[in-house]
Amino acid sequence: MKKFGAYKIVSDKEMNIEYYRGEITLEDLISFKKKLHSDPDYNRYWNTIADLRDCKLIVKSNEFSEFINFMKTGYDHTKSRSIALLSSRPNDVAISTMYSLLVKESGLNFTTYLLSAIDSVVNSFCNNLFTEEELNAILKGLKTSTNNIYT
Repeated sequence: MKKFGAYKIVSDKEMNIEYYRGEITLEDLISFKKKLHSDPDYNRYWNTIADLRDCKLIVKSNEFSEFINFMKTGYDHTKSRSIALLSSRPNDVAISTMYSLLVKESGLNFTTYLLSAIDSVVNSFCNNLFTEEELNAILKGLKTSTNNIYT
């Protein structure tokens, strides 16, 4: 499966939504984040939904500190944000769990949610900012987008 990444910034809801497909490495994650950070509409303190259901994360446990250090660069630790990682594969859930534990230890003021279904994202994470239909439509748009971060 070809590597693919896309995002949508939903300014009126102060939400960043990311979609990943294919085999995604640490370098891919950092590359994605660099492009996202360069978008003039991006706000690093807004909450994020990352849909990982169609990707296979290829990240070794010893690589997490590099990603966390990248995320800490220029981040005001007094501000908080939440991240929903949407995945249902055991490997990705394990990687996401490890990431969330290391984030807590790093001093980043992130709250990480590991969720496996859209209704959980809508009801538990978004506090009904989106309906299931709205979030599904956004994710479908990202999946079919012609703007692949990795090309």
